[in-house]
Amino acid sequence: MSDLRNGANAVPNDLPNNPSDQDIRRLRDAIERRRAILGLSLNELAAGAHVPVGTVRRLRDWEGTPTPETVYGVEATLGWEDGSIAAILRGGEPTLAPSLDGPPAPPPGDGLRSVRHGADVYYWLKIEVQGTPVDISMVDFDGKAGPEEMERLLRRFGQGGTFATELE
Repeated sequence: MSDLRNGANAVPNDLPNNPSDQDIRRLRDAIERRRAILGLSLNELAAGAHVPVGTVRRLRDWEGTPTPETVYGVEATLGWEDGSIAAILRGGEPTLAPSLDGPPAPPPGDGLRSVRHGADVYYWLKIEVQGTPVDISMVDFDGKAGPEEMERLLRRFGQGGTFATELE
């Protein structure tokens, strides 16, 4: 994981200086394939990366050297590990970020915790079951229920409540 995502001012120094035309085509194809798999328009990719759509086009077509924020933002939005764009430009393949291989891990701590994963929000609540602390979890698909409702449902679930019809 890059230092930039943690607030440092890192520079992706692994980007090649002069990628070949073939490698630039490979980058463009890889970005377009991944966009198609995720169902992202170019505008949605740009929005996810927090950059203008023209910036994504320039990165995709390798017109100038992109900023670290652009590289990391596009990689993250496409669900790629840091360094994937450099790997493509060196003849390799992008690496999927582990978080897209399954649900995210619960954050440490007690009480209600949550992690946004795409459009969904995963919630965890630590409860005691026969004297043993246990994390119970639920997914708020599309993030529509909100934390108060999810905590209410998790507490009810933790007490052995059944509420399948309530969730439909």
